[in-house]
Amino acid sequence: MHQSFGHGIVSSSNRSNLAQGGLFKHTRSRRHGKSPLSPYRRPHDAYLRAALEYVETRRQTLKKVLVSARDGALVRHVETQGIAAGKTLYNFGDMDAQLRPFRTLHMLGSVLKAPFLAILTALLTGCASAPEPRLNLAPALAVLQHAAASRQPALRAHVMESVQPLERMAAIKILMRGMTDPSPMVRFTAAMVAGQQRLVRLEPQLQTLRRDSNLSVRPAAIYALARLGETKYLAALPAALENRAAIVRANAAMVLGDLGDVNAAHLLRQHVDDPNAAVRFAVTVALAQLGQRQAISSLIAMSLSAYAADQLAALSVFCSLRAPVAANVLTAGLSDTLPEARLIAARGLGQRGSAAGQGLALHYAHSRHSHLRALAALALGAIARPADAAVLRRMLADPNPQVRVAAAAGWIELIQKTSEK
Repeated sequence: MHQSFGHGIVSSSNRSNLAQGGLFKHTRSRRHGKSPLSPYRRPHDAYLRAALEYVETRRQTLKKVLVSARDGALVRHVETQGIAAGKTLYNFGDMDAQLRPFRTLHMLGSVLKAPFLAILTALLTGCASAPEPRLNLAPALAVLQHAAASRQPALRAHVMESVQPLERMAAIKILMRGMTDPSPMVRFTAAMVAGQQRLVRLEPQLQTLRRDSNLSVRPAAIYALARLGETKYLAALPAALENRAAIVRANAAMVLGDLGDVNAAHLLRQHVDDPNAAVRFAVTVALAQLGQRQAISSLIAMSLSAYAADQLAALSVFCSLRAPVAANVLTAGLSDTLPEARLIAARGLGQRGSAAGQGLALHYAHSRHSHLRALAALALGAIARPADAAVLRRMLADPNPQVRVAAAAGWIELIQKTSEK
């Protein structure tokens, strides 16, 4: 069965998916006219000229000045319209050009010259809170497009998973590549994601995958076509459950669970004692998705297993399982002894709107272990706090490719959730 970042199963649900204000906040500019406090109108020209001179001659004392000025400063917010993507306010060079984006300085009451200069220069030198990275998809897309050409099939499969929240056109381009990938795992994943997103434009490719030479790919294509309204191919799934290859049986069980047809429970129950452990797990997950209490109880027991692999696999399922008990299982996972379990639980709770695992994820984002950094990136994406964007942006350049792809998935999820608010 195909694994997702080491701890999950590919499916149509989120199971397979891969600040807040500082001292200054950005606001919209006024619609009509210039602010009477524009830095290029009297009397503030002199202040800005003095600020430039101060920056050039007294850089070494800025932090000390900032500490003394912060509490008394009455600057409310600074607008930074027009700053090019990727630029930082503390890159020295043409200092006059650095100041041009500051179209309006909004101040409450009268501002003393010293605090004003201190805070302005702190902004320019990065002593104050640096602005959050601009939230756009370009950095994540660049990472995914590069990873899609990796020699590692598992990494290419993770790329397919990561595009789930993307806008349709962006996802289609990457998925089309995945559907012709030489690896059955990648083709399977691409087909599952296409079905999850109901990408009608990919129906011709899905029809081809329905007749794929690798039988383990066909269930995913059948699933996707069924999501597009072509249900006549579902009759092939019972036979797939009887196939000699364990991976074909497991994938067929997964598809039946993801389709959500409760009538499939009777068929699945006939395979709960399959001789292959991966198939048994897939059948249990499918039954749990269909609301079968016994299967949910089995997954709860697995989440408490002494075997780490079983525990982590079960927790990954609870990340997207709609059962009411899922939140309780994930909350308990936050206090587990395994950092992997805690991070998976943090991600699952984030998908439910809870930021309980945010601190944990931020901590492990700096771990020396790449798999923990990858899980932390996924958790930060699910928690989706704009304050964490800088951390994810940094992780997009991580030396480990798995971490970069996980960070791209987290970045995309953060943007999606932020735009929905």
